Amino acid sequence: MCAGNADCASTRFDSCLVGTYCWPQCAGERARAVALFLKCYEGKYANTENLTDPTRRPACMKNAGLDFQAVHACSQNTTAGSLLSRMQTLINATRAPMYAALQPTPGYFPHIFIDGAHQWNNSWTALLSNLCDDAQFAG
Repeated sequence: MCAGNADCASTRFDSCLVGTYCWPQCAGERARAVALFLKCYEGKYANTENLTDPTRRPACMKNAGLDFQAVHACSQNTTAGSLLSRMQTLINATRAPMYAALQPTPGYFPHIFIDGAHQWNNSWTALLSNLCDDAQFAG
């Protein structure tokens, strides 16, 4: 499923987190809970190429009010037709057109898109400015 990926277990966990709490839409309390988990889990390593420490997941999930055991069990079930398998297929299909737009020089992770537009400047200030502009335009 994620051959050649140095952080395959995290990719599986993230896919299950999205599938369990945020698919097909992430809003309201669920979005806040997932954001709280990510803030706790990624901490100072957010938006870096450093691998995060998976032993921090259970405490961060509990802190966010999310079910670690359900997401972890999902991430271990790699059989065809499992939630993990379905989520990775859906996520890959969703991001394929965006990644195709990055060629031939995609740059570094993370790749952030807002309404399909790649944000080449992914600093917090630039992203906040773009999100606020979009929110004002949308009313």
